[in-house]
Amino acid sequence: SWRADRLLEMYEEVTGLKPNLYCRDRDHVWAKAMVAYQLLQEGYSLESVAMSLCKQNHSSVIHYRQKMQDALDVPQAYKAIIEIWNKFQKRIQS
Repeated sequence: SWRADRLLEMYEEVTGLKPNLYCRDRDHVWAKAMVAYQLLQEGYSLESVAMSLCKQNHSSVIHYRQKMQDALDVPQAYKAIIEIWNKFQKRIQS
């Protein structure tokens, strides 16, 4: 979707990392988790988020949502991730 593409661009602007939707490296997985979580917060369905992130299935999106929720629930355990999340959120708001 257009919105997913824009969020991926914003993530790249904040981190300097161009998210590779086919890569399972840690940093790319976190990028997908943040974008998926944001899309779900904006009201997109599991299926539409899954399709936006390169035709993944909805269980992948559920995994990303839980991964991001874990980081938000225990921020002290995910300091670096929360730092990126906060910058990403500021970029979305601007």
